[in-house]
Parts: sequence; C-alpha cells; structure tokens
Amino acid sequence: MFEEVCKLLRRRMDSGQLLFPISVNLSRQHFQDPDFLNTYEALARRYGILRGIIELELTEAVFFDDRAIENVKREIRRMHEMGFSCFLDDFGSGFSSLGLLMEFDIDTIKLDRRLTKNLSNQKARCDMVQRYIYSKPLPIPAFEEWIPQQNKLP
Repeated sequence: MFEEVCKLLRRRMDSGQLLFPISVNLSRQHFQDPDFLNTYEALARRYGILRGIIELELTEAVFFDDRAIENVKREIRRMHEMGFSCFLDDFGSGFSSLGLLMEFDIDTIKLDRRLTKNLSNQKARCDMVQRYIYSKPLPIPAFEEWIPQQNKLP
C-alpha cells in the first residue's frame, strides 16, 4: 500500500498536479517489524517523494501496549527524522489519555467521530467536547475526522 501511495504522488509530481498530504495507516503489526520504517524511507526516496507530504497515522491502540511504549516513541522520532508526519487517529475511541499523549511527539490528533457525532441534539455532550477539546488549547493541532454537515462544526 505504501508503495502505491508513493507511485500516486510521483505521477502527480510528474504531471505538475497539485500535491496534497496523503495519510497511511499503521497498525501494531508495523511496529513488530523493525525494518518497516527503513522500507518506507527507501520507497519514498526511490520515488523522490517530498519530505512532509506523507502522514503516517497511528491508532490509539498502538500507544497503549505497555511493553511497546518506548519502541513507539523511538519509531515516532525516526518517522520525523525520515520526513514523515505522525498523526494519532481515532483519539477518543476508548483508550484516550492526554497525559500519556504528552509523552509522544505527535504532529496532529484526529478526533474520533464518536466524540463529535450528533452533538447538535446533545447539549451536555456538546458542552463537554467544546470545554475539553476546543476551549483549551492543545499543544498540537487537532481536528475531527468526520463532519457530515456544516452545523456540526463547533
């Protein structure tokens, strides 16, 4: 899948089309392979992909395996060294801890849609999300992954 993303970006660059960041999802299995980042870096170089154009997305589950926390921290540092952005996907889907997040060098948080879905008809829930997510500045950017209608925006 990663190579297909690199090929797509290369085609867009070759044809002079506008480039936009593309996200690639990572799972716990990726972190069990000590060479996966080396493979990704080699592919990005082979296709001449610009630094920062590929975003690697990690789900919350990757962060909450006590045995793997140090490994994940190390791999996130390597991602940045290789020119990849690092997103936390589905924040709020069940394992969330802002305290633990502060230990990781994440570029952006994508809020899980369950935090924001149907907020217009649930005033208490809407107030909670606005108070804890939107009203207090986070040290890193955050955005919703799912906004079906304009009136769902805070």
